[in-house]
Amino acid sequence: MFEKAQAQIFQLMKYDSYTRFLKSNMYKDCIMNEMEGKSIPFFKLQYQPPISPSADDRARALDSLVR
Repeated sequence: MFEKAQAQIFQLMKYDSYTRFLKSNMYKDCIMNEMEGKSIPFFKLQYQPPISPSADDRARALDSLVR
């Protein structure tokens, strides 16, 4: 059942994503740093927690549902 989807994803990764990655500046920077004996840069994504509504906002939302 999933063989066709798996094959398609494999082809995309093999011929699209991976080759694009090899051409990317990020990969080139990592290779250059490795060749120069430098550490590979670490790209940390900044986590931003979702904004939670205040108690007043929740009460207003509940009130609007009840009306």
